[in-house]
Amino acid sequence: MVTYDISFCPTLRSIVVLVRLILFIFPGAAVVVVVVAAAVVVVVAADVAFVVAEVAAVVDVDVVVVVVAAAVVVVVELPPFFTCSR
Repeated sequence: MVTYDISFCPTLRSIVVLVRLILFIFPGAAVVVVVVAAAVVVVVAADVAFVVAEVAAVVDVDVVVVVVAAAVVVVVELPPFFTCSR
């Protein structure tokens, strides 16, 4: 079983510290933090959807194939950068 410990991940730890600092200085900023995070997720999702559609159109393959390939790349390549397993 893989466990995640943020203390071993400087990037995630820095983000958490920054958010805590912002919320400490501006207690009412929780709504702003949530709204900004939601906006970032929406923008990234829209960009990914656009890229998937463009790749599917250029390569002339089914969008499902591109999505599966992208998912495989994400699962294989990104965990070392964004997850901190030990």
